[in-house]
Amino acid sequence: MLLRVANRLVAVAALRRRIPNWAVGSAVRAMEREAMNSDPKRIHGFFTYTGGKWRLAKEYYAPLFPKIVEPFAGSAGYAGKYYWLDVKLYDINPIIVGVWDYIIRASTAEINRLPLNVQDTRKLTRLPQEARWLIGFWMQRGLSNPRETPCSWMRSGNWSVHFWGPEKRARIARQAELIRHWQIKQLSWERIPNTTATWFVDPPYKRGGTRYEFNHIDYERLASWCRKRNGEVIVCERSCENWLPFKPLAQLTTVANSIYEEGFWYRGPWKR
Repeated sequence: MLLRVANRLVAVAALRRRIPNWAVGSAVRAMEREAMNSDPKRIHGFFTYTGGKWRLAKEYYAPLFPKIVEPFAGSAGYAGKYYWLDVKLYDINPIIVGVWDYIIRASTAEINRLPLNVQDTRKLTRLPQEARWLIGFWMQRGLSNPRETPCSWMRSGNWSVHFWGPEKRARIARQAELIRHWQIKQLSWERIPNTTATWFVDPPYKRGGTRYEFNHIDYERLASWCRKRNGEVIVCERSCENWLPFKPLAQLTTVANSIYEEGFWYRGPWKR
């Protein structure tokens, strides 16, 4: 099934490349929608992360290419929506790289053996560090770094399904089988090969990005880099920023209950 969906996407993309923008009709667009809505299973986040796009992924354009590249992987929410495609993840943060490498490589049995009643990940000395980081990300939602002990909400037990426990462990073990073909590499965005793909660029935002450990970005240089990617490019940022001509996407609420407008910039091989 996954191969059939991927082959359909390749066929649609090849067809679009042979048709000029003005001649692209509703039939071809319908083929795109059908191909992208053919996924046999919907998966959910493998871990929560500050600025993650798992819930927002449906608002962005569906990929036109059978390969997705995320230069700032984080929790890879966009790639997760189209998990059956050829996914290349990159991040400079060794914790993010380590967690994804563990999820992709660890067997279902190994993940299902991870302990549940964890009060301090530092005491899990028999576990790989990457597994401890994975558990730590589920000890509080929306973190930029994993916790070592549960947050107060997790300790209360009132919202147990939202934190590390049997539900989250079973979900990760089950879904990991679907992403064995993913690749993760520790590499800064400037050094990633310029392959033809759907590039989903979600960097630390110009305002608010200080929550990330690796947040020093030359945004003018990043803007130039984004414009030169082969294929199509989706860039995430607040709509009020101007290092690219961002357009409004959706209104979101921060953890401090303030409202801001999420934006995006798109450049593709044809008009969408």
